[in-house]
Amino acid sequence: MIVFGIPYQTTSEGFRDYFAQYGELLECELMFSREGRSRGFGFVLFKDEEVNNRVKDMQHSIDGRSLDLKLRDMGDKFKYEEGRPALSKTKIFIGRLGDAVEPGLLGSD
Repeated sequence: MIVFGIPYQTTSEGFRDYFAQYGELLECELMFSREGRSRGFGFVLFKDEEVNNRVKDMQHSIDGRSLDLKLRDMGDKFKYEEGRPALSKTKIFIGRLGDAVEPGLLGSD
């Protein structure tokens, strides 16, 4: 999920510590500008889908500021199977490889 309204003084550690109290995290990233200043939003993904849904529906605040949590559109990146996230395959195009690169080095699909 995406988290909006994060105070600029919040650190990555504080952001992670806050959400880790709710369950095991697969992803927890606070976004920063090139200058190293918080951009006021971040991403959180819990291992358990039920925890994601429960945490999204709760009221949250960090460093005295209320947060706004939204489920992000993840497309096919994550799907839950048997209560756990399962990565789907993603195909990419790779061009302009030299003749020295053999097809077996790139994978089988």
